[in-house]
Amino acid sequence: MHHQSTLESTLLNTNWQLYRNISNSDRIVFYKLLKLAFDLSIVFSVGSYAWYLAVTRIPMPDLTAIYDSSCVFVYILAIFLLGEEITVLKVVSVGITFIGVLFISMDGISPDAVKKNQGTVDMVFGYFAAFASSICVSLYEVLYKKYAVPPPPRSASTFFSFHLTGLIGLMSLVILWPVFIVLHVLRLEEFEPPMISFENLPLILCIAINVGFGLTYNVTFNLLVAIAGPVFASIGIMLTIPLLVFVDWIFTGTFASVGMVTGSLAILIGFCGMSIS
Repeated sequence: MHHQSTLESTLLNTNWQLYRNISNSDRIVFYKLLKLAFDLSIVFSVGSYAWYLAVTRIPMPDLTAIYDSSCVFVYILAIFLLGEEITVLKVVSVGITFIGVLFISMDGISPDAVKKNQGTVDMVFGYFAAFASSICVSLYEVLYKKYAVPPPPRSASTFFSFHLTGLIGLMSLVILWPVFIVLHVLRLEEFEPPMISFENLPLILCIAINVGFGLTYNVTFNLLVAIAGPVFASIGIMLTIPLLVFVDWIFTGTFASVGMVTGSLAILIGFCGMSIS
Protein backbone atom coordinates (compact mmCIF):
# COMPACT_ATOMS: atom_id res chain seq x y z
CA MET A 1 0.00 0.00 0.00
CA HIS A 2 2.84 2.30 0.96
CA HIS A 3 4.73 1.18 -2.17
CA GLN A 4 1.67 1.98 -4.37
CA SER A 5 1.31 5.44 -2.80
CA THR A 6 5.00 6.18 -3.38
CA LEU A 7 4.72 5.03 -7.02
CA GLU A 8 1.66 7.22 -7.62
CA SER A 9 3.42 10.20 -6.05
CA THR A 10 6.50 9.64 -8.21
CA LEU A 11 4.40 9.36 -11.39
CA LEU A 12 2.45 12.48 -10.44
CA ASN A 13 5.64 14.48 -9.85
CA THR A 14 7.15 13.19 -13.09
CA ASN A 15 4.08 14.12 -15.10
CA TRP A 16 3.91 17.54 -13.45
CA GLN A 17 7.59 18.17 -14.22
CA LEU A 18 7.03 17.06 -17.83
CA TYR A 19 4.00 19.37 -18.05
CA ARG A 20 6.04 22.29 -16.75
CA ASN A 21 8.83 21.61 -19.26
CA ILE A 22 6.38 21.43 -22.15
CA SER A 23 4.66 24.62 -21.03
CA ASN A 24 7.95 26.50 -20.76
CA SER A 25 8.98 25.27 -24.20
CA ASP A 26 5.67 26.34 -25.73
CA ARG A 27 5.92 29.70 -23.98
CA ILE A 28 9.38 30.32 -25.44
CA VAL A 29 8.18 29.34 -28.92
CA PHE A 30 5.18 31.66 -28.59
CA TYR A 31 7.35 34.60 -27.50
CA LYS A 32 9.73 33.97 -30.40
CA LEU A 33 6.77 33.85 -32.79
CA LEU A 34 5.49 37.18 -31.45
CA LYS A 35 8.95 38.72 -31.86
CA LEU A 36 9.15 37.41 -35.42
CA ALA A 37 5.70 38.81 -36.22
CA PHE A 38 6.70 42.17 -34.73
CA ASP A 39 9.91 42.36 -36.78
CA LEU A 40 8.13 41.38 -40.01
CA SER A 41 5.35 43.86 -39.26
CA ILE A 42 7.84 46.72 -38.95
CA VAL A 43 9.58 45.86 -42.23
CA PHE A 44 6.30 45.45 -44.09
CA SER A 45 4.74 48.60 -42.61
CA VAL A 46 7.77 50.74 -43.43
CA GLY A 47 7.71 49.47 -47.02
CA SER A 48 3.98 50.14 -47.38
CA TYR A 49 4.24 53.64 -45.92
CA ALA A 50 7.20 54.44 -48.17
CA TRP A 51 5.09 53.46 -51.18
CA TYR A 52 2.35 55.90 -50.15
CA LEU A 53 4.95 58.63 -49.69
CA ALA A 54 6.23 58.03 -53.22
CA VAL A 55 2.89 57.75 -55.01
CA THR A 56 2.16 61.50 -54.81
CA ARG A 57 5.69 62.63 -55.64
CA ILE A 58 6.79 60.75 -58.75
CA PRO A 59 5.03 59.55 -61.94
CA MET A 60 3.07 56.35 -61.38
CA PRO A 61 4.88 54.40 -64.15
CA ASP A 62 8.22 55.18 -62.48
CA LEU A 63 6.90 54.01 -59.12
CA THR A 64 5.54 50.83 -60.70
CA ALA A 65 8.89 50.08 -62.36
CA ILE A 66 10.85 50.62 -59.15
CA TYR A 67 8.42 48.74 -56.92
CA ASP A 68 8.07 45.78 -59.28
CA SER A 69 11.84 45.57 -59.62
CA SER A 70 11.75 43.96 -56.18
CA CYS A 71 12.50 40.63 -57.87
CA VAL A 72 16.05 41.91 -58.46
CA PHE A 73 16.47 42.94 -54.81
CA VAL A 74 14.91 39.67 -53.66
CA TYR A 75 17.40 37.64 -55.69
CA ILE A 76 20.36 39.67 -54.37
CA LEU A 77 19.18 39.37 -50.75
CA ALA A 78 18.41 35.66 -51.19
CA ILE A 79 21.98 35.02 -52.35
CA PHE A 80 23.42 36.53 -49.16
CA LEU A 81 20.77 35.54 -46.60
CA LEU A 82 19.42 32.25 -47.96
CA GLY A 83 22.40 30.96 -49.90
CA GLU A 84 20.41 31.05 -53.14
CA GLU A 85 22.30 29.38 -55.96
CA ILE A 86 23.61 31.66 -58.69
CA THR A 87 22.79 30.15 -62.06
CA VAL A 88 22.74 31.60 -65.55
CA LEU A 89 19.07 30.68 -66.02
CA LYS A 90 17.99 32.41 -62.80
CA VAL A 91 19.98 35.56 -63.56
CA VAL A 92 18.59 35.72 -67.10
CA SER A 93 15.02 35.07 -65.89
CA VAL A 94 15.20 37.85 -63.30
CA GLY A 95 16.77 40.19 -65.85
CA ILE A 96 14.13 39.50 -68.52
CA THR A 97 11.36 40.05 -65.96
CA PHE A 98 12.88 43.37 -64.93
CA ILE A 99 13.17 44.46 -68.58
CA GLY A 100 9.51 43.54 -69.08
CA VAL A 101 8.52 45.74 -66.13
CA LEU A 102 10.54 48.61 -67.62
CA PHE A 103 8.76 48.22 -70.98
CA ILE A 104 5.36 48.40 -69.32
CA SER A 105 6.27 51.30 -67.04
CA MET A 106 7.99 53.42 -69.68
CA ASP A 107 5.02 52.88 -71.97
CA GLY A 108 2.84 54.80 -69.51
CA ILE A 109 5.05 57.83 -69.01
CA SER A 110 3.64 61.10 -70.27
CA PRO A 111 5.79 64.20 -70.88
CA ASP A 112 3.44 66.25 -68.71
CA ALA A 113 3.99 63.97 -65.73
CA VAL A 114 7.75 64.14 -66.10
CA LYS A 115 7.73 67.91 -66.53
CA LYS A 116 5.49 68.34 -63.49
CA ASN A 117 7.88 66.47 -61.18
CA GLN A 118 11.15 67.57 -62.73
CA GLY A 119 13.73 69.37 -60.60
CA THR A 120 11.82 69.31 -57.30
CA VAL A 121 12.95 68.17 -53.88
CA ASP A 122 9.75 66.15 -53.58
CA MET A 123 10.69 64.19 -56.69
CA VAL A 124 14.08 63.20 -55.24
CA PHE A 125 12.44 62.19 -51.98
CA GLY A 126 9.79 60.28 -53.92
CA TYR A 127 12.36 58.19 -55.78
CA PHE A 128 14.18 57.51 -52.52
CA ALA A 129 10.90 56.38 -50.91
CA ALA A 130 10.10 54.17 -53.91
CA PHE A 131 13.45 52.37 -53.70
CA ALA A 132 13.08 52.06 -49.91
CA SER A 133 9.64 50.50 -50.40
CA SER A 134 10.93 47.99 -52.93
CA ILE A 135 13.87 47.02 -50.72
CA CYS A 136 11.68 46.65 -47.62
CA VAL A 137 9.22 44.39 -49.45
CA SER A 138 12.12 42.31 -50.77
CA LEU A 139 13.63 42.07 -47.28
CA TYR A 140 10.26 41.01 -45.87
CA GLU A 141 9.99 38.12 -48.35
CA VAL A 142 13.52 36.88 -47.68
CA LEU A 143 13.21 37.18 -43.88
CA TYR A 144 9.88 35.33 -43.98
CA LYS A 145 11.51 32.47 -45.88
CA LYS A 146 14.53 32.41 -43.56
CA TYR A 147 12.85 32.63 -40.17
CA ALA A 148 9.12 31.89 -40.59
CA VAL A 149 9.27 28.59 -42.49
CA PRO A 150 9.45 25.45 -40.31
CA PRO A 151 12.62 23.44 -40.91
CA PRO A 152 12.48 19.96 -42.49
CA PRO A 153 10.90 17.45 -42.06
CA ARG A 154 8.08 19.87 -41.26
CA SER A 155 6.64 21.91 -44.08
CA ALA A 156 4.75 25.15 -44.49
CA SER A 157 0.99 24.92 -44.10
CA THR A 158 -1.97 27.13 -44.85
CA PHE A 159 -2.91 27.15 -41.16
CA PHE A 160 0.53 28.39 -40.13
CA SER A 161 0.43 31.05 -42.84
CA PHE A 162 -2.98 32.21 -41.55
CA HIS A 163 -1.66 32.21 -37.99
CA LEU A 164 1.50 34.20 -38.69
CA THR A 165 -0.27 36.64 -41.01
CA GLY A 166 -2.81 37.27 -38.25
CA LEU A 167 -0.02 37.87 -35.73
CA ILE A 168 1.66 40.35 -38.09
CA GLY A 169 -1.63 42.21 -38.43
CA LEU A 170 -2.10 42.09 -34.65
CA MET A 171 1.33 43.62 -34.10
CA SER A 172 0.49 46.41 -36.54
CA LEU A 173 -2.84 47.05 -34.82
CA VAL A 174 -1.62 46.96 -31.23
CA ILE A 175 1.89 48.40 -31.42
CA LEU A 176 2.43 50.36 -34.65
CA TRP A 177 -0.78 52.39 -34.89
CA PRO A 178 0.34 55.00 -32.29
CA VAL A 179 2.93 56.11 -34.87
CA PHE A 180 0.11 57.66 -36.89
CA ILE A 181 -0.99 59.67 -33.85
CA VAL A 182 2.54 61.08 -33.60
CA LEU A 183 2.50 61.90 -37.32
CA HIS A 184 -0.91 63.53 -36.87
CA VAL A 185 0.32 65.68 -33.97
CA LEU A 186 3.38 66.70 -35.99
CA ARG A 187 1.06 67.55 -38.90
CA LEU A 188 2.93 65.19 -41.21
CA GLU A 189 -0.13 62.99 -41.79
CA GLU A 190 -3.75 63.97 -41.21
CA PHE A 191 -5.65 61.14 -39.52
CA GLU A 192 -9.41 61.22 -40.03
CA PRO A 193 -11.49 58.12 -39.21
CA PRO A 194 -14.49 57.43 -41.47
CA MET A 195 -17.85 58.53 -40.12
CA ILE A 196 -20.14 55.59 -39.44
CA SER A 197 -23.45 56.49 -41.05
CA PHE A 198 -25.92 55.14 -43.57
CA GLU A 199 -24.53 57.45 -46.25
CA ASN A 200 -21.03 56.06 -45.75
CA LEU A 201 -22.20 52.45 -45.75
CA PRO A 202 -20.93 51.77 -49.31
CA LEU A 203 -17.52 53.18 -48.35
CA ILE A 204 -17.34 51.06 -45.20
CA LEU A 205 -18.42 48.00 -47.20
CA CYS A 206 -15.69 48.64 -49.78
CA ILE A 207 -13.12 48.96 -46.98
CA ALA A 208 -14.29 45.65 -45.47
CA ILE A 209 -14.12 43.89 -48.86
CA ASN A 210 -10.66 45.35 -49.44
CA VAL A 211 -9.54 44.06 -46.05
CA GLY A 212 -10.80 40.59 -46.95
CA PHE A 213 -8.98 40.57 -50.28
CA GLY A 214 -5.85 41.93 -48.60
CA LEU A 215 -5.91 39.16 -46.01
CA THR A 216 -6.40 36.51 -48.70
CA TYR A 217 -3.55 37.96 -50.76
CA ASN A 218 -1.11 38.15 -47.84
CA VAL A 219 -1.88 34.62 -46.62
CA THR A 220 -1.52 33.03 -50.05
CA PHE A 221 1.56 35.08 -50.90
CA ASN A 222 3.27 34.15 -47.61
CA LEU A 223 2.43 30.52 -48.31
CA LEU A 224 3.91 30.83 -51.81
CA VAL A 225 7.08 32.38 -50.37
CA ALA A 226 7.35 29.52 -47.90
CA ILE A 227 6.81 26.75 -50.46
CA ALA A 228 8.41 28.06 -53.66
CA GLY A 229 10.83 30.68 -52.32
CA PRO A 230 10.85 34.49 -52.43
CA VAL A 231 12.44 34.82 -55.88
CA PHE A 232 9.82 32.61 -57.56
CA ALA A 233 7.03 34.35 -55.60
CA SER A 234 8.17 37.87 -56.52
CA ILE A 235 8.26 36.98 -60.22
CA GLY A 236 5.05 34.96 -60.05
CA ILE A 237 3.10 37.89 -58.59
CA MET A 238 3.97 39.91 -61.69
CA LEU A 239 1.85 37.54 -63.77
CA THR A 240 -1.04 39.77 -62.70
CA ILE A 241 0.23 42.33 -65.26
CA PRO A 242 -0.27 40.19 -68.41
CA LEU A 243 -3.42 38.74 -66.83
CA LEU A 244 -4.77 42.26 -66.41
CA VAL A 245 -4.00 43.01 -70.08
CA PHE A 246 -5.90 39.88 -71.14
CA VAL A 247 -8.91 40.56 -68.89
CA ASP A 248 -9.03 44.18 -70.04
CA TRP A 249 -9.09 43.03 -73.66
CA ILE A 250 -11.83 40.42 -73.01
CA PHE A 251 -14.22 42.62 -71.01
CA THR A 252 -13.61 46.09 -72.41
CA GLY A 253 -12.24 45.37 -75.86
CA THR A 254 -9.26 47.65 -75.18
CA PHE A 255 -6.19 46.62 -77.13
CA ALA A 256 -2.88 46.85 -75.31
CA SER A 257 -0.01 48.92 -76.63
CA VAL A 258 3.14 47.44 -78.10
CA GLY A 259 5.10 48.23 -74.94
CA MET A 260 2.47 46.54 -72.75
CA VAL A 261 2.41 43.40 -74.89
CA THR A 262 6.20 43.24 -75.10
CA GLY A 263 6.58 43.70 -71.36
CA SER A 264 3.91 41.08 -70.62
CA LEU A 265 5.64 38.53 -72.86
CA ALA A 266 8.96 39.25 -71.16
CA ILE A 267 7.38 38.64 -67.74
CA LEU A 268 5.90 35.35 -68.96
CA ILE A 269 9.29 34.26 -70.34
CA GLY A 270 11.01 35.20 -67.08
CA PHE A 271 8.44 33.25 -65.05
CA CYS A 272 8.83 30.17 -67.25
CA GLY A 273 12.62 30.39 -66.95
CA MET A 274 12.40 30.63 -63.15
CA SER A 275 9.98 27.66 -63.07
CA ILE A 276 12.43 25.53 -65.05
CA SER A 277 15.36 26.54 -62.83
